[in-house]
Amino acid sequence: MVAPEWLQNVTLFLGGLLVVIRQILIHECTKNVTKLEKDLASITEKRDALSRNYQNLLKEKNQLILNCDSDKLYLSEQIQQLTSQLADALVLPDITPYTDDPTTFDPWTEGLPVDDHVIADKEYYVYPKEDWLEILRRVQPNVKAVLSRWRSSISDCDNFALLMAGLVSGCFAKADLDLQGAFMVAWSRTHAFNVYRDSDGDYWVYEPQNSKTVCKLEDAEDPYVTRKLWLMS
Repeated sequence: MVAPEWLQNVTLFLGGLLVVIRQILIHECTKNVTKLEKDLASITEKRDALSRNYQNLLKEKNQLILNCDSDKLYLSEQIQQLTSQLADALVLPDITPYTDDPTTFDPWTEGLPVDDHVIADKEYYVYPKEDWLEILRRVQPNVKAVLSRWRSSISDCDNFALLMAGLVSGCFAKADLDLQGAFMVAWSRTHAFNVYRDSDGDYWVYEPQNSKTVCKLEDAEDPYVTRKLWLMS
């Protein structure tokens, strides 16, 4: 039995339509695949670029570490050299005649008179005020000698107070004492100076620029109203 002509025409039309749809799908898929391939190539290129950048950054980081290590070594050597030169330039006085009978002071349990403070060691030696005065009278000329070599613009109160504390610490080390003395760097709002604690428990304001004990810390007036204490190591 032969199909009606109209059915044959419909069949041919649908067959042609399917061919056209297939060609369109193939074309679109090809375009999409091409685009995906380009995107993949771009991503791969970016990945490779990031990888190269990472490697370069890694090399730079390693070089910076090497440079830092080199700088640290250089600075360490310079500090040692300068410290040695400073030690050679100074003659630390002998304070042993005034350190024979110390009293031990524990600032961690007994506290300090200023809330803002730094304590470097567990215990310290304290002495009668008259012994402290003799110790400081022998140390202070070295401070003046060192700072007089500098420009006056940098020989300020901080330099005097810090160097005085450092030299006192050096004298205690030279005397081969078991502990450091309770000699501190102190700061007010406008000034830096020193403070020492005696064996009676009193704190005294000391001016390193003229080697004078100014007053008890509790009686201090400007510029010696103390806001911070640093108890040296």
